[in-house]
Amino acid sequence: QVVTMDMTVAAFITAACGFFLVAVKSPVGSRKRFWCSYGIYVSMALAVLSKGLIGIILPGGVFFFWILIFNQWKQLKTINLPTGALVFLAICVPWHVMAAQALPETNFENFLSPDMKGRGFLWYYFVYEHFLRFTDAGTAHRNQPVWFFFLTLPLGMLPWLLFLPQALVHAFKGGWQKLREKNEFIYMVLWCAIPLLFFSSSSSKLIPYILPSMPPLALLIGYFLADAWGDPKRYKLNIGVGAAGFLGVLGAFGVPIALLVRHDRTDWAAVPWYLLLMGLVFVGGLVILYFWRQKRPKAGFIALLAGISVLMLSFSPLGTYVQRENTLEVGQWLAPQLQKSDVVFVYDYNQLHDFPMHLKRYVNVVGMLDENEPYGLSVPREHMFGFVAEYEKEAPPYVGANVKDRYVGMPTLQAQMDGETPVFVLMSLKHLLNLTNASMIKDWRLLYKNDNFVLIGNIAADKALNERKAQGK
Repeated sequence: QVVTMDMTVAAFITAACGFFLVAVKSPVGSRKRFWCSYGIYVSMALAVLSKGLIGIILPGGVFFFWILIFNQWKQLKTINLPTGALVFLAICVPWHVMAAQALPETNFENFLSPDMKGRGFLWYYFVYEHFLRFTDAGTAHRNQPVWFFFLTLPLGMLPWLLFLPQALVHAFKGGWQKLREKNEFIYMVLWCAIPLLFFSSSSSKLIPYILPSMPPLALLIGYFLADAWGDPKRYKLNIGVGAAGFLGVLGAFGVPIALLVRHDRTDWAAVPWYLLLMGLVFVGGLVILYFWRQKRPKAGFIALLAGISVLMLSFSPLGTYVQRENTLEVGQWLAPQLQKSDVVFVYDYNQLHDFPMHLKRYVNVVGMLDENEPYGLSVPREHMFGFVAEYEKEAPPYVGANVKDRYVGMPTLQAQMDGETPVFVLMSLKHLLNLTNASMIKDWRLLYKNDNFVLIGNIAADKALNERKAQGK
């Protein structure tokens, strides 16, 4: 339950690769080939708009190596390449041009350095987000071993991974001669391998990056299962079904392990959902094993599908307890009571990104001063470029303060707390205890508290809220 563009770009890359395969397998001059050809360019353009140049690099790499291996250069003449390229550019270029105009370059020195001062959108987009993130571990700040995706990809394919060995043997049975006739199997391998190798060589690695490699594996497995369904004994479908049953029984014990690992971060209200999850996996595994022992692989496979479906449905309510805490509740409570002259702070903005949205106003930030960081502020790296780009600009009136004036230290906050203007500060209970124990904050009043955050204020804020409530009555 995290808003991320990795699923979106994976969906469009999948669409582009799928459109290409259908196009080149369709008769030349057919309507299917015509429209699927344009589907390639539209999908790649939307993939670029979703998450940058990987939207053309990854599918383009799959197309290129498949064409090269099977000497299919003639395909380029019949997939509307010139007009398709124009469609691609028409979709994705305007936004890039407008973004570059909105934030032009003013510093052209040492263009390949990570120095952000004076840089514009084009530098940030092409140099920082693409080149430096790929090549420089310090910029990427998501460095993992080269084998990282070779582990996460198989784990992400469970339980269907259990059928992959049989699926590969089935697809490649008959040797190179068969593969030349049914070259879509090599296409699937390239479709999986190119994102895997590309991201494995990158300095920036996050688990969702590998999503584009999963659809071709699913297609290979599906191809095997479709044939095995007609003759399960011949294709030894029972082997994979039995392995899935054992995995379910053993996997159920991962739930209490997860509870132990997350004991200090687990809401008690989530425990019943964890136990339900454990029960579903365990019982599902037993049911599958029963059909495996009865040598009824079709029934076992249906049980596996049903179990996975129920499991997915149980993840949504469980997900509400394991996601990052949000400030919706406290934001909705405070927003109607605020006046324009009030001052609002958050302590440690790293975990409180959504608070300004719920208040519908900008907030000031305390607890992020660091003389060893650029501009003397420990700004989250993901926000650094936007911060630097706006740092010297005069903010519009509705912001309330320029960017550089909205970040303060504890002495400044305490001086504001001692004044007559209502001051509100949102933070975690842990931060409040630390600040109180260190005598870094005094004369505060507790205004609101929930399981995740506390909202404190000065005497003026407490008084103002009481008066506003009285007036409201």
